[in-house]
Amino acid sequence: MRELRHGPGLAPKALELVRVADDLGVHQLDRHPPLEGLVKRPVYGRHAASPDPGLEPVATVELRAEQRGHALPHILSHVNVVQVRYYTDPACPWSWALEPALRKLIQEFAEALHFRYVMCGMLREGADPIPQARQALEASDRAGMPVDARLWLDGAPTSSYPACIAVKAAAEQGDPGPYLRRLREGLLCRRRKLDMGDSLVEEARAVGGLDLARFRIALASHATLEAFGADLELAAAVAPEHHAPGTGRVRLPSLEFLTADGEMVRGLYGFTDYATMRDGALEAGAEPQSSGPPSIEDAMRRFGTMATAEVSSVCELPGPRAPSELWRLAVEWRVKPERLASGELWTLA
Repeated sequence: MRELRHGPGLAPKALELVRVADDLGVHQLDRHPPLEGLVKRPVYGRHAASPDPGLEPVATVELRAEQRGHALPHILSHVNVVQVRYYTDPACPWSWALEPALRKLIQEFAEALHFRYVMCGMLREGADPIPQARQALEASDRAGMPVDARLWLDGAPTSSYPACIAVKAAAEQGDPGPYLRRLREGLLCRRRKLDMGDSLVEEARAVGGLDLARFRIALASHATLEAFGADLELAAAVAPEHHAPGTGRVRLPSLEFLTADGEMVRGLYGFTDYATMRDGALEAGAEPQSSGPPSIEDAMRRFGTMATAEVSSVCELPGPRAPSELWRLAVEWRVKPERLASGELWTLA
């Protein structure tokens, strides 16, 4: 689902942003001072990327597991759909730590929740990577999600702006959730730098289901840059009492629950738990769609790659039950682990 356009024209500041961006690659967008100022100013409209005369229509493809877990809901007439505005960043360790609770929420409410991902550009050019490594370890300790903090100690990404822009590029083809998840895994588990165009395209290739030609065009388009600018503006517009100190934007991760008409019902600012998110969804009018927890294999068919903590949360297997069941299934060659620095990511065998 695309965001509604506000009109065919561009405001002067947006036009200036477009002119500045003409000579820059995606990896340079955060290190250009005039652009950095412009992208944070109001963006009043969007326009389509220039058409590619060689681009041909692409047939619909079957969604892979990781896409089905995030796929835009088929809106049934009897389902009250709650909009969820999710302020996040591909490099945010606390958003990674929220995944077990968030996936449990998605499992329970399914098509009753519709997520909009707001990219917040938390890492800018020249930022000290040491606090990021510390936060990754603290978030992992809190939620049990695997991390490899060595990326932030040796060869850290120059910025998270390119990854944020890539998520907006993926959104041009539908729900960017699967691609955002892939970037999180790369940045927080697999020590992938992901701040250059080629690496971001390779992650899109790994997700599957994305037309790479269209993705490349969107990655370099002015419309995508404007969409990211609008996200930065939205993150800055949240009430100052909910801002992360010294950033001028909302704390990450944060969620706002809105009615189908866009009326704000409840905001959750900063890292939270499943019970609190569930209360927010119910308060906004969402109704649970699931009759109970899925099996491990059914959960992986829906979500694709899962950490042990996510299996524990989604499948309601507390304590040692989740790792015990996962290794039992691994012995039977039904699931397989990917060993990481502080844990595993699991997929169907």
